[in-house]
Amino acid sequence: MAGGAAGGVGDAAGTQILLDDLFAPMPNGGRAMTMAPLVLALASGAMSASFALCLRLAAGGINPALGALIVSATALPFSLGVFIAMRDAPTGVAFGTRSTVLMILAGVFAASTTIFGMLAYTRGFKLSSSPVVTATQMSLLLIVGVVALDEPLGAGRCLALALIVLGVFLLQRAGV
Repeated sequence: MAGGAAGGVGDAAGTQILLDDLFAPMPNGGRAMTMAPLVLALASGAMSASFALCLRLAAGGINPALGALIVSATALPFSLGVFIAMRDAPTGVAFGTRSTVLMILAGVFAASTTIFGMLAYTRGFKLSSSPVVTATQMSLLLIVGVVALDEPLGAGRCLALALIVLGVFLLQRAGV
């Protein structure tokens, strides 16, 4: 399938990136996710690490609020381009009030992440200490998932939380 309704996106070189490749056809005519969630999560992690690196390198050379404004101003046209490219994706153009409000909150949290990150790096926080930020995020998400979203709490999740806390403790002892 090429472009259009198939969810394809063409670039300047004329190559075709098929968004449909993230989904596998099911016998009943539907679509099931393949390895896409893991691949997308890994890509998100790589982008998050790149984001932290850029914050660290820019810290001290720009006001944190201005830095957050620049990040947001850059994200708008980029996101608009991605939205236009994905408008024919299998998910379509979904729009709901609850989701819109949650995305507005996510924008506030993203700007806050930028500001707090730049303030931390400006005050001497080391890039190699960034796992503390990630550990905080993972711990909070694990707890919220279990408490607020009724996700199961098994031995694996308890062990994961214990290892996260132990990892932060070991990083702190190592002076990172």
